[in-house]
Amino acid sequence: MLVKGKISSINASANTAEVILLEYDNVVTAPVPFYHKGAADIATVGQFVVLALFNNDFNDSVIL
Repeated sequence: MLVKGKISSINASANTAEVILLEYDNVVTAPVPFYHKGAADIATVGQFVVLALFNNDFNDSVIL
């Protein structure tokens, strides 16, 4: 399943970000990994992203 969100914080060394899920009452995820290596270096807070969820589980997802 694909879900849109907005980056709230970035951890470039871990290549992860916390994402605000606008369609789910603005809940903030735990750190989610980026699919591409180094993507955290060019991402910005407030940027809109798409999350790919596997088995409809936010703990099993990546930022595309």
